[in-house]
Amino acid sequence: MSITADFRLYEFSLERVTNSGRYLGHRFYWKLFFLENVFRILINSILTVSQGPDWWQLAVNETIRKDVERFRGQYSKKAWRSNSIKHGLYYVGLSDLSEIMRANADFIREVIPEIDDWLINIEALRIPRNTLAHMNYPNVTDLDLIEKLYNLSRHLIPKLSMKRIQPLIPE
Repeated sequence: MSITADFRLYEFSLERVTNSGRYLGHRFYWKLFFLENVFRILINSILTVSQGPDWWQLAVNETIRKDVERFRGQYSKKAWRSNSIKHGLYYVGLSDLSEIMRANADFIREVIPEIDDWLINIEALRIPRNTLAHMNYPNVTDLDLIEKLYNLSRHLIPKLSMKRIQPLIPE
């Protein structure tokens, strides 16, 4: 597949805008979806085992929990627009996922010894993620980072089974 250039570098063309969006969505956006949801599954799986099914109240700081309740309230007022989302992990973004992992690094380190490296990688991913999620065109360095972290993250879930932890999708 040839690389589709950033449409903003050329004279306006609907076809260029369409091709840029298709390229980024087909090649990169779904990898961000994968990354964020793998982090949610890891957090939920590890903290359920280490702290029990009510880990959310024990392991997540009050600021994040209050933000989640605010978002949950906003979504519930427009329930006709979205699916009902239950678990707080679905209301948090990459920064909050990183903070939950950092705050619980001792538990997570038992499964993922390189958690500190992952926290650094997640921080580095924030700008490329936000750039793409806000429908802008990331630069080549940012796209390479998304690709690299996606490839590395594919090895995280198997680490759960090595510790005999069942992957648990947050409900």
